[in-house]
Amino acid sequence: RPGGRAASMELDPISRVLFPRPPPSYTVDSFPGELIWVPRSLNPQTSSPEDCIPLCLLQCKGAQYLVVYIHSNFEDIGRCHNFCLSLRYHLKVHVLVVEYPGYGISPGSSCDEQ
Repeated sequence: RPGGRAASMELDPISRVLFPRPPPSYTVDSFPGELIWVPRSLNPQTSSPEDCIPLCLLQCKGAQYLVVYIHSNFEDIGRCHNFCLSLRYHLKVHVLVVEYPGYGISPGSSCDEQ
């Protein structure tokens, strides 16, 4: 197939219905001191800012545990931020919120296979 599997999934109407990508609900300035960028490549010579994934780290003073939160479909970091703040407060844990490629302000396609 021309374009490969990722291209065919992007055009697949069923995938668009099952995994709709909402418009971003946050910007790079929305969560000062909490939003961090992790390169997809661990080689600093080959990574670029456009190839980084946003994460939100909510730290809790005195916490001993870290919860990694993967948001649900049709969400992004901005839409689940208040819920994750509540998790941090009630469970007294650090919370790391991971963004999917193509969701929120993360570059890429929602059907990215990298």
